[in-house]
Amino acid sequence: MAVCCTANAARADVPNIDWNNLHSVEQLIAAWPQWTGELFAALDLDRPGLEKVRRAYQAGDLPAACRHLLDYYQTCDSGSWLRWTEPVTVNPDARHDPLADLVMQDRIISQDRPGPLVRMPDGRMDWLDRGPVNDIEWTVFLNRHIFIRALTGAYRATGDPAYVEKIDEFLRDWIVSSQPPPESKQQREGNWMWRPMEMGIRTFSWAPAFYGLMDCPQLRPATRIMMLRSLLDHALGLRQDHSRSGNHATLDLSALSLLGAAWPEFRESNEWLHYSVDYLMKDFSHQVYPDGVQKELTSHYHRYATGNYERLAEVCRNAHLDAAADLDKAIESMWNYTALVLRPDGTNPLNNDSDRERMASEVIDRAGLYNRSDWLYIATNGKQGTQPEGPPSVVFPWAGQLIMRSGYDAEAQWAFFDMGPSGWGSHAHFDRLHLSLAAFGRDLLVDSGRFAYDGQLADKFRDPYARHTRGHNSIVIDGCGQSRANSEAQQPLTADQYRITDDYDFGRQSCDGYTDLQGQARHTRAVMYVRGKFWVVVDRIETDRPRQIEVDWHYHPHCTVEQVGAAVRSTDAEAGNLGIAPLGDVAWDVRIVQGQEQPVLQGWYSERYNSSVPSATAVYSASVQRQGATFAWLLLPYRGDSAFEAPAQLLAVDAAGALLNVMFEGKKYTLMVPLSSARQPALKINP
Repeated sequence: MAVCCTANAARADVPNIDWNNLHSVEQLIAAWPQWTGELFAALDLDRPGLEKVRRAYQAGDLPAACRHLLDYYQTCDSGSWLRWTEPVTVNPDARHDPLADLVMQDRIISQDRPGPLVRMPDGRMDWLDRGPVNDIEWTVFLNRHIFIRALTGAYRATGDPAYVEKIDEFLRDWIVSSQPPPESKQQREGNWMWRPMEMGIRTFSWAPAFYGLMDCPQLRPATRIMMLRSLLDHALGLRQDHSRSGNHATLDLSALSLLGAAWPEFRESNEWLHYSVDYLMKDFSHQVYPDGVQKELTSHYHRYATGNYERLAEVCRNAHLDAAADLDKAIESMWNYTALVLRPDGTNPLNNDSDRERMASEVIDRAGLYNRSDWLYIATNGKQGTQPEGPPSVVFPWAGQLIMRSGYDAEAQWAFFDMGPSGWGSHAHFDRLHLSLAAFGRDLLVDSGRFAYDGQLADKFRDPYARHTRGHNSIVIDGCGQSRANSEAQQPLTADQYRITDDYDFGRQSCDGYTDLQGQARHTRAVMYVRGKFWVVVDRIETDRPRQIEVDWHYHPHCTVEQVGAAVRSTDAEAGNLGIAPLGDVAWDVRIVQGQEQPVLQGWYSERYNSSVPSATAVYSASVQRQGATFAWLLLPYRGDSAFEAPAQLLAVDAAGALLNVMFEGKKYTLMVPLSSARQPALKINP
């Protein structure tokens, strides 16, 4: 029988508790008798080792029951993998964690933005503070207690008890401030102290502190009992109101599994453990495509979900559950995606809601764990491991992502072509047919990024630009961006939509859904990459009426961009550059826009959350008549200030495809780029 949260009326005295004077169990019980007693009602007091606890509780001696319970945790096997095997010794010369030292000054860094921890008149923290830029993400970060992990690690490294004193203060403060927890899912919505995601992350922050600091007197007896009692509320809340799918579900339920495995003394712990494991095992095929890509289709949250499955697998191993082996296979498929899309500089693609993050070191770690020498080769730019067999490019047919490479070295050409659905949930961008490109060790064409989810930056950028098609390298029609017609793939790309050969890569996809667009229009884009040389992009617009179209090419902010006739190019000496030349008979109006705010946002970039900088964007505008139009682009990467010279000609076009010539390095490249399944891609090279 599950223990329910106490009704709010029973805790009316909570705000009057002297939070800073709760050190002994006697003080805690005097201030909070009913709340403390509920902990023991939820424990399996018939469990071996809890005999003294049971006798004291049944005798009505709650202080003695608390002391015996803490003695039990000193010697029991619970949470064995979270306990420290080596004693902590004082080492003042040890390297300090900068985040931990910042927290000691009542400051934190959230989403790369520093700010103070705001205190209320009674000395408690304002756990609902929105930070220096009025962003709810600051509030949720506060309530995730990630800084407790930093303080715990700093104590382990240095032996300085001041770090634990700070942990003790934070825990007492938060637990008193958080009472009473919501009693229903509806009440939990918008309650940033008790939202399931925050409960889950907080559990992973508390667990190493509870068991790792077992021998540290600065974590006071009252605080330890308060942690246990609050963890009961965490488990009940997660069990009742966890997210049903997506990366939130992986977090919520991996945390519930940890609560069940690490605190088996709770009567319902076994049910928590098996429920969470069974749920996520069944949910894996629902939220991860057969090609190993999590369905939100963002490299950032894909990595986040992978980590949550790893935590679940760790719990299963320590709980001796058979599911651990199956989870390891599933997790390997997810790491395979992260490894194979890795950019030459060791970072992830900036697709949907993502930040540019260095992931090479994590791929290297997992390469050893899964014995994947091919991952090691990719993550070390070929310095270690074994080169993957076949061409270096790869396609993920369910996710609809084509990764094009010249090789694996640090200056290799690399591109990301989005041929798939928009992705699940609120992290999706409407960016079908977007193309990102890097070469010679730096970004050239970029996705504009995610900017922010809340606050002034989000109000300005999120919907009008970050998620809108105009923030990507695609086409806006009559000022309208793509609509969310397809958030999940029902089948993989068909064989005629992509091809990877030794000499070239090819991908093709269409989009026919645009928000607020009058009538019907369809954009088909085909990309052909001549390996190690250049890209050709062919666009076809089909429409039932005349249109105004806008083709946007977003350069990275470090690129200096100029217009040369109808072409554009970056011109940075001794660096990688990119030239873009339109092909065909469309009369383009060409502008280079940077940091534009009116009439629409254009020319902005956000590499990480809470950031925005102007970035040069080549905006090509034109009129398209009712019969539609087909046009092409030559995308030529080159080094330094060498001339952008690669004469190209669009020889013939029809509904089935385009035939082009490109003269490059003394050779003529003839490309057939299909726009439908009626033709096959082909490349002919003449000296």
